[in-house]
Amino acid sequence: MTLRSLLATLARVMRDDSRLAVEKGAPRGWYLRNYYAGRWAARRGTVPALTEVTLSVRGRPVRVTLSAAHLKGFVGVFADDEYDCSNRLGWRPQRILDLGANIGMASAYLHALWPDAEFLCVEPDPRNLRLLTENLSKNGLNARIADCAVGPGSGIARLRFGADPTCSVVDFSPLYSHTESVSVRVETFRNLLDSVAWGSVDLAKMDIEGAEDSLLGQNNEWLERVGAVVLEIHPNTTAHRLRTFLQPFGFGLERLGTGREPVYLATRGLP
Repeated sequence: MTLRSLLATLARVMRDDSRLAVEKGAPRGWYLRNYYAGRWAARRGTVPALTEVTLSVRGRPVRVTLSAAHLKGFVGVFADDEYDCSNRLGWRPQRILDLGANIGMASAYLHALWPDAEFLCVEPDPRNLRLLTENLSKNGLNARIADCAVGPGSGIARLRFGADPTCSVVDFSPLYSHTESVSVRVETFRNLLDSVAWGSVDLAKMDIEGAEDSLLGQNNEWLERVGAVVLEIHPNTTAHRLRTFLQPFGFGLERLGTGREPVYLATRGLP
């Protein structure tokens, strides 16, 4: 890396550290310290240590245990507020489905917005399940975990993964060229809801690493059972393409916020 790029990275990390401290009450210097500790661990080929931080979201405390490997996702959720759709919905979600729950950061954030909601958290990467369970518990979520992937059909798939525990992909996603893999269970949206006796979902959050086309474009009658979808759109597809899958069910699609990741909201009544 050049000196210019190193200084640009430092400036960005310092801005994020300041935002997390000022807007969310994180200890000043916490993010900066853990970011560079993670960089040092990656250079040495060692596993980054776990750390815990307490934040405030809408005046409610949120506690998260994570490693430096999860910091990119952490900044998106808590510094960029990328899943904050509270001012776009005309209701308070009571049932929230978190597809690609990772270690529970998005669910903890959404719980701070809607503390009475019930959660179903779906996460296929076995490396994330312990922290997912811990983070849901310490934040008092009424939540159940499904250790599987979601797809257009049920069965078994290969989950490809690398060092980054936020970027593992099922084999029907074209993203990334990870060489390590593990077999995981795949369930349909309908089966997931039936497993917890939910007739419908008020809000589905999706961060499924490039599997959006497969889930939204195939066997997608499950969309009739959803009030709104907040999703990150990955580079293998486009908002225009996903809109064509959503429109037959009455959904429009619009960009949500101005965060670094392209997060969109699908609700009925949008263009």
